[in-house]
Amino acid sequence: MIKASKILHRNEDRIKVDFPYNREISLLLKQIPDAQWSKSHGAWHIPYTKTAFEELKSLFPDIEIVSLKETPAAQAPPPVYRSLSNTKPLLKALRTQPEFPCQPKASWSWCG
Repeated sequence: MIKASKILHRNEDRIKVDFPYNREISLLLKQIPDAQWSKSHGAWHIPYTKTAFEELKSLFPDIEIVSLKETPAAQAPPPVYRSLSNTKPLLKALRTQPEFPCQPKASWSWCG
């Protein structure tokens, strides 16, 4: 089963093509201009264009379209924290944690 979904790859909308490894499918995908393998996504992807999508559908008429709408929030880049105010709950939690349980031994000069 071949599935297509929209992804964001290097700040560019792309169509991810997911399938169990198959050399013939890979060779067919390479016929689409700018088809690339993504190590980070572990899948092939093609440009998010009408032309590329039409070529994909002509090569694989039975392809399952998972979602080609807006990129899900789960794939959006993480927010950038501009201040340390967001870290206060984390720091408080760390302060309440017990100290490192050190069982000093003669050879552990740092644990004393």
